[in-house]
Amino acid sequence: MYQWDTEKAVPTIIDEKITRFLGDQIQSDKLMDAAHRIGPFLEKLITLGRGAEKELQAKS
Repeated sequence: MYQWDTEKAVPTIIDEKITRFLGDQIQSDKLMDAAHRIGPFLEKLITLGRGAEKELQAKS
């Protein structure tokens, strides 16, 4: 995928049986929103990381 597109990412994650995703908070939130909107549940996705979140917690 040349550019991040959540509408394409959800089917790709399911088809490729991806189990881990690491992105920033916006990417993760948009991915979950798209999955709820499109319908399929990302059951194989066991790790959903939000990289910037750790950085923000460390600074506070």
